[in-house]
Amino acid sequence: MNDMYTGVLQEKQKFRDFFNEYRKNLSATAKRGMDVEIIVRLLSADCYNSAKTVLTYVSLDSEIDTMGFIRAALANGKRVACPRCGDATGQMDFYFIDGTEQLQKGAFGVLEPTGRQMVDKIFYDQSICIVPGLGFDAAGHRLGYGQGFYDRFLSEYTGVKIGLAYSGCVKYTLPHESFDVPVDYIITESYVRKIKK
Repeated sequence: MNDMYTGVLQEKQKFRDFFNEYRKNLSATAKRGMDVEIIVRLLSADCYNSAKTVLTYVSLDSEIDTMGFIRAALANGKRVACPRCGDATGQMDFYFIDGTEQLQKGAFGVLEPTGRQMVDKIFYDQSICIVPGLGFDAAGHRLGYGQGFYDRFLSEYTGVKIGLAYSGCVKYTLPHESFDVPVDYIITESYVRKIKK
């Protein structure tokens, strides 16, 4: 492992620690309020309203809550799919759901879809993917959890990529590598930003 690569990994870890600390210090009331603002902005965004298919992560406690968004998208008549991870293979695929009752704890303790219909690439047209991240930068680069599931998936995904973040977790620039795929939009409690390519 060369010194430059080691330096990038160390920088990424510093930012991960910072973003984790930021989330930990949010009161439950403040987090809930910001989560609602973010989801309202997402549901109002043109890219959401024009999408037929919605691929979205299922949130953990520290993440921006997506359960209400999933219910709203289903109520809006969108085709909704959530990821299922192969813990040994590093592979992640999205499967369609008809309701949140089709989400059960899977790999890493995350709620995963129990359905059998996997999202094929033909569904990428007129689709959006809600991408989790600890933080993002002004160019759309995402700092994930370091396991690489989304990096692998996004390298082949051709739809619109949307990052949800607290504004305190968006920096001007973050360390990134050649295989990191930037998002097309960042949505925070304060704004919707389209990333200029």
